[in-house]
Amino acid sequence: MSQHLYPATHQGEPVSVLIGYDRRLSGFFLVIEKAAPSRDIADLPTEDDEDDPYLYSNLADMELIEWGGLPPTLDHFLRKMQELNIPALPSVIAEVRADQANNTGNRTVRYDAAGAVLAKS
Repeated sequence: MSQHLYPATHQGEPVSVLIGYDRRLSGFFLVIEKAAPSRDIADLPTEDDEDDPYLYSNLADMELIEWGGLPPTLDHFLRKMQELNIPALPSVIAEVRADQANNTGNRTVRYDAAGAVLAKS
C-alpha cells in the first residue's frame, strides 16, 4: 500500500490528508483526519462529545460500497476533496496515480502543505 500524507485546513481547522493506492486490493483510499484538540483536564470528553476524529474516510463512504471502499480511480476522491474545500495537490495526485501504474506498495511519502516532499520511506 502506498501512503501519501500532507497537512491541509478545513474551515480554518488543521487536518491531515492520507491518500494512496492499495495494490493488494487494487483500489485507492482517502482519509482526512481532524487535528486532535488540545484539552485541559477540565475539558475531558464526555459521552455526549462527538469523538469521530475523521472528517472523511473512504471506508465509511456509502457511495463506495460496490468497491468495498476502494474505488479503481481517484475521481470520487477528487470530487469529495473539492466538496470539502481540501486541496488535491497535483504533485501528490500524480504520485498516487504512478503508484497504481507501477503497482507500488510499501511506500510512504510525507509532503508539506504545498506538495513538496519532506520524507520518503
